[in-house]
Amino acid sequence: MKIFKLSKSEMQKIFARPGIFVMAFLFILIIAGSAFVYSVPNRSNGIVTIPGTTVGAIYTHFSSPANFESKSNYDAELASMNATITAYASTSSPIEDLRDALEAIDIKYTSYSLYINTARLDSEIDAIKHELKDTIIAFRDLYNQIYDEPYSKILISQQTHVNLIQFLELCENTIIDTDEADNTVILNNINALDFLNVIENRINQIEPFIVAESIINSLNTLYLIEANARLVTINNDIIAFNTANSASEEPEDLLNIKTLISNYKLTIAQFKEIALNSMYINAFSTYTNEQVRKFTGYETINKYQLQETLTKNIYLFQEEDFSYNYANAFNVDSPSNTSVNAFDFAYFTLELFSFVIIIYVVVLGAGMIAGEEANGTMKLLAMRPYKRYKIFLGKMVAALKVGAMFLIIGAIASILTGTYLFTASSLPILSIFNSQYVLIMSPYIMFGIYLLTLFAEILFYVVIAVSISSIFKSYTGAVTISILVYFVSMILAFVSGVSWLRYIPLTNTNLFKYFGSSFLTNYSSMGINSLLTPPILIGSDFIFSSIVLGSTMMIFLIMALRIFSKRDLK
Repeated sequence: MKIFKLSKSEMQKIFARPGIFVMAFLFILIIAGSAFVYSVPNRSNGIVTIPGTTVGAIYTHFSSPANFESKSNYDAELASMNATITAYASTSSPIEDLRDALEAIDIKYTSYSLYINTARLDSEIDAIKHELKDTIIAFRDLYNQIYDEPYSKILISQQTHVNLIQFLELCENTIIDTDEADNTVILNNINALDFLNVIENRINQIEPFIVAESIINSLNTLYLIEANARLVTINNDIIAFNTANSASEEPEDLLNIKTLISNYKLTIAQFKEIALNSMYINAFSTYTNEQVRKFTGYETINKYQLQETLTKNIYLFQEEDFSYNYANAFNVDSPSNTSVNAFDFAYFTLELFSFVIIIYVVVLGAGMIAGEEANGTMKLLAMRPYKRYKIFLGKMVAALKVGAMFLIIGAIASILTGTYLFTASSLPILSIFNSQYVLIMSPYIMFGIYLLTLFAEILFYVVIAVSISSIFKSYTGAVTISILVYFVSMILAFVSGVSWLRYIPLTNTNLFKYFGSSFLTNYSSMGINSLLTPPILIGSDFIFSSIVLGSTMMIFLIMALRIFSKRDLK
């Protein structure tokens, strides 16, 4: 109780300062500015946009193979995915094929060397020389064929790929085609390259892309068969609806035929996402995310994103549901529904306002102890019958109360403004929590979760700032260091490809990204998007980030309380 009594007294001091009015002015400025600048394009809800003024015209378009949005094109995508699964089910090993091709080179090289050393006829030596060069070219062609296949069966780094191609070209150029060339010199040049060992070492650097048989069987028995059965049913529904309403121009009928066609298309898309992500996750299960990113074609892959996408599509497939029935989690790039609503506006506004709130509570917290020591009032407070840890916690609770107050006021004001400017209506939100769990919730619950994650972020910075304030006697030093810590965290928000950054507490403060919003955001510009919704770092998840944040706060609290309790106040 004494802690809350002390926090109440501290808040009275805070409200007596002009900073509180500056914050109110800044919030009004931010919410007004957001009303003018916030604009994101509408997003597609997944319903196809096939031209046609009648149901029959739309059906004709769907039935014509010449059109992009056609049954033939959709079926071709399914056939392509099926071919990929079949390819990964094959027991043939492209790496073994390369070893066999290398063995063929070895045989020709041995013969070439023997012919020269035993002084065979020049015509025989030239003939075997041409055969040796042809086998090297055949090896290169085989490798390029394997490398260029539409489905990965090998994992190789870009550097190894370039080195192998360049070395094969060097070997080809070393073997001069003309019969007038000195074969002894050519043999010596080849031997100097140690080409057989070099090529073998390059092959050893290639990893196989292996998908477990159980995954292939699961895709075929659990998903492909079911997908085909559903497609037959949906196609029959499309035909029946067209037969009954072919001449209809009613908007409702046009939407219904487009929805049925969309169901056909999205069923295939769901199966493709399930198949691809299942195979990727299985094939990469023995590699870290950093190792995977070294392989050509996988430089930007994130195993968290693979799992998140897989979880979402398995849920939709199993429920025989489609994404157009749900809104997305809030993000800065696109509306949660097809167009902007109050929650999108409030999310954008609070993302901006949270910067101001955090900076304010950081400055406030950093000066609470160091500032009072600097002006001599801390000693008077310590003389009262309060234990020092209660004084410390009272000040921290006061800073938290102020932060929470601004957060709540900001949330209410931004929601009301967004409702006035747009609308508060929304589909239920489909959120993927921590890449593993599907959460279907109203936008109000999702917004409440967002506010809780913002409060957790404010809590982290308050603990850091008040702890720094108790460690440093200088008010200026405490405020400067606290502000520096916050701006370092903002800089780190622009970095995403380095796995060790996840161990830095400042990169773990945004917990809302683990509710499905991170991979809806476009980070290509590396601008405000990365700042407002930092990407999920390699190897991170909700539990990891929570442990890092909790551990950091505990360490700072224990250290600050010990120092403050033993400090000689003057």
